[in-house]
Amino acid sequence: MENMEQTAGRMEAGLMPAEGMLGANYVRYQKPNSPRYTKEDALKNGTLYPGLNLPYRNFVPKKDVANTTEGQLMSIDFAMWELGLYLDVHPDDADALKLFSALGAMSREAAAALEKEKGPLTKHANMDGRYTWVDSPWPWEK
Repeated sequence: MENMEQTAGRMEAGLMPAEGMLGANYVRYQKPNSPRYTKEDALKNGTLYPGLNLPYRNFVPKKDVANTTEGQLMSIDFAMWELGLYLDVHPDDADALKLFSALGAMSREAAAALEKEKGPLTKHANMDGRYTWVDSPWPWEK
């Protein structure tokens, strides 16, 4: 294993270190109150923020799931995840915090509707006094 001095010497000589970095990441800075996609568009684009949208080369769009119950829950939860990352950096953005709270309520409501329609989403979902996770029918049996 190289020590720091050996690594620095190799790099000064224009050579890669024996144990090079796997990669270096970069995320564009987001200004407070940046414009945001709708939750459905955020799910399709892989980000809540248009300024961070870096489309993949040869991207082939998949089936649109936004109009299904599952798609609505996924898009809400995706927007919450992205907004949570934004709030990690901008904790005082009152508009983002208000939206995060509203999306949390929407997520709980959508999850309850989906569980009522299709059964529990997680093992710790409301079980009405008994363990219902293993009850049939399973989603693929419907």
